[in-house]
Amino acid sequence: MVQDTPVTDRDFAALFREEAGSILTEQQINDEIEREQTRSAQAARAGIAPNRFRGFNLQRYCKDIVRSHQPLSCLYLLLSDLTGAVSVLLPICCLLWVVRRLIAFPLAGAYCVCAIVCVCFYGISSICRRRLRTLLSSSVPNATTLRQKAGHLQIISTVTAAILSCLLFFVYQSYFQQITKFASLQNIFLWFVSMMFLSGVHNVLYESQCISFFAVGWYTVAHQKSRTASAIRHYTEGRGNTPLRPHLVTIRIYLMIALFIICILDFLCIRQCLMHFDYAVLTLGTVSTLCTLIGVISLISCIVLFRHCSKN
Repeated sequence: MVQDTPVTDRDFAALFREEAGSILTEQQINDEIEREQTRSAQAARAGIAPNRFRGFNLQRYCKDIVRSHQPLSCLYLLLSDLTGAVSVLLPICCLLWVVRRLIAFPLAGAYCVCAIVCVCFYGISSICRRRLRTLLSSSVPNATTLRQKAGHLQIISTVTAAILSCLLFFVYQSYFQQITKFASLQNIFLWFVSMMFLSGVHNVLYESQCISFFAVGWYTVAHQKSRTASAIRHYTEGRGNTPLRPHLVTIRIYLMIALFIICILDFLCIRQCLMHFDYAVLTLGTVSTLCTLIGVISLISCIVLFRHCSKN
C-alpha cells in the first residue's frame, strides 16, 4: 500500500484538477492537493491503507472535496450517503421479496431490519472515513499514536452503528403497525427514486456551467437586472468561442421533453395522493415539483440567453 501511494497521489491531483478546475481557484486547488499529500504521507507512516479514508472511488472522493467548498455541502453529502445506502438496500429487498414466495416470513420486518442495518453501517462508515480524513490532516508526530487513534475511530464507529441498529429495531418493534404500512417494496423504490432525483439535481446544479445558466433564469424571475446581466456575462464567457445559439437550441429541446415527462409525473403523484394518500408518493411528488420549477427557470434562462444572442 505504501508503495502505491505516490501513484495514487498523482491520480488524485489529476482528477481533482479536472473536477475543480472550473469551480475552485488555483490557490484552493493547490491547497487541497497539498492537504491530500499530507494525509497520504500520514497514512503511509501509520500503515493505513488509502482506501480507508478515500474509499474505492477516487473520482467520487475528488467530487466530495470539491462540493465541500460549495454551499449546502452537507445536503450533498447526506443525499449521497442516503442514496448509496438505499441503492444497497433495494436489491436486498427485491431478493427478499422473491425468497418470500418460497419461504413464509414477515416481509415488512425483514425490510425494516435490512434498512436499519444497511443505513446505519453505511452511514456510520461514511462518517468514519471523513473523521479519519480529518485526523490524517492534523499533525500527529507519533505513527503509533496515529494508528491507535485510527483503530479507536473504527471501533467507535462499529459500536455506534450496532447500538443505533438496536435502538431503531426497538423502535420498529414498538411501532410495528405504523411502519409496516410504509415498508412495501413499492414505497422503498419510490423513496430511492426520490433521493436519486434530489442527489442528481443537487449535483447538476453545482456544475460550474449549469449554475451560471440557472442563475440567469433565477435572477430574471427575481427582477434583478444587474445580476442577470452578470450571470449572462459569466455564462457566455465560460462558453468561450463555442457557438451559443445551437447549444441553446439543444438545451431547449431537452428541457421541453424533460418538462413534459416531469409534468406527467406531477399529475400522477397528485392524482395518487388524492385517491390514496401515501408518504412515499408525496415525497416523490415533492421532488418532482421541485424539478418542474427548476426546469421552468432553466427554460426562462434559455429564452433570456436567446434574446441576448439576437441582440448581439
